[in-house]
Amino acid sequence: CGGKDSVILEHSRTALKSNSSSPFPVARPSWPRFWLVMGACAVIHLPSLFWTLGLDQNIFAEIASLMLRGKTLYVDAWDVKPPNVFYTYALFEWIFGQNEFAVRLSDYVFAMMACAAMYVGVERRAQSTPDQAQSKAAGPIAAILLACTLLSLGLADTAQTESYSLIFLILGAVLCFEGGVVMPLLSGAAIGAATFYKTTNAIFLLPVAIDLVLLQKQRSFRTIPLVVGGFIVWCVVQLGILAIQGSLAEYLRITAN
Repeated sequence: CGGKDSVILEHSRTALKSNSSSPFPVARPSWPRFWLVMGACAVIHLPSLFWTLGLDQNIFAEIASLMLRGKTLYVDAWDVKPPNVFYTYALFEWIFGQNEFAVRLSDYVFAMMACAAMYVGVERRAQSTPDQAQSKAAGPIAAILLACTLLSLGLADTAQTESYSLIFLILGAVLCFEGGVVMPLLSGAAIGAATFYKTTNAIFLLPVAIDLVLLQKQRSFRTIPLVVGGFIVWCVVQLGILAIQGSLAEYLRITAN
């Protein structure tokens, strides 16, 4: 019976490998460990909620306030940054009021989402290593280190285009390895969203493509066009929103210059 069970187990493993569309084995996450780590990250980054605003954040917050009063971005309220940072500020100011706490809460929420994405992404990659202890420790360590790093940036370098972009860049790097059509498309869309926080984030399409070629080889030639397609679709959507707002011409002029 033992030999028969071994054969069945080996066949099951082979079937799982052949059916899996990801280069990394799929394992059930340990939800208690995940939430424990997220709790630690939340405590580590908690002091940031009480920071004041720096120069950039004051500018973003003022433009968001003008938008909430009906002013048009890039026409009545001018800045060189892409629109998503102003949309984010405006959303949190609309919900929580036009104050420092609303801005700091937005940064805190995005930081926690980035830590969660880092945990999941690193744990997925670590599953390919034979060392189970290392595999289980990698995700928590990466998430906690990210929380510590974000806190170390201080008030001036948080609630910025770069910090809001982080969750989308991590998602772009993680989702591209998932199977099917939808996830690679979402990967490209995530990088597109990051690009409309900071234009140079578009360069992250290149390392994602290189990673796919190195880890997925022939399958990458089907996945990369999907990622690029998702990126293009998202960019078209965002440009369309700017066109509806009457901001597109000014935004393109600012970006070109």
